[in-house]
Amino acid sequence: MQVAYFERVKNRSSVRYTTFTRQQLHMFKYNGMEVLARPMALMMAETIYNHYKQVQFGCVTYVPMDENKQKQRGYNQAHLLALEISKRISVPMYALLARTAPSEAQSKKSRVERLKIGKGVFIGREDMEFAFSKQTVLLIDDVYTTGATIRACTQVLKDQGAEHVYAITFAR
Repeated sequence: MQVAYFERVKNRSSVRYTTFTRQQLHMFKYNGMEVLARPMALMMAETIYNHYKQVQFGCVTYVPMDENKQKQRGYNQAHLLALEISKRISVPMYALLARTAPSEAQSKKSRVERLKIGKGVFIGREDMEFAFSKQTVLLIDDVYTTGATIRACTQVLKDQGAEHVYAITFAR
């Protein structure tokens, strides 16, 4: 599908972000349809196989969610996807990142506002450095819009010692 190259990350998405995809993601994220994690993760695992088959991942991680937002929703959709993908590709999953500040929904922001994800929004969990130092990390998120979130998380993972970071999102 689509690929975006950054200085230190390569991202693949399984499907295009269409009206149908947006509806499915909305049900997954906001209507408690956690069961959608499995079929979405299956598609993402197929994308990983097709595009990253030569890559030896040391671990899988995901984009963390604001603590209050996660309490309201009851789950982090990126975490659910990462759990399923981890099983499918037989690579351990760790919560390597934490969010330092509450965030407004990206869907309510303009492209310019989305690109301004500030430094320090994400940090590496110090108790997890052992899990990915000098390894290739697979970063999971649900939607790729501007790439700002992926870039911010990738920079933290690289600063914490990850050798390479690849990202996979369900839609772009």
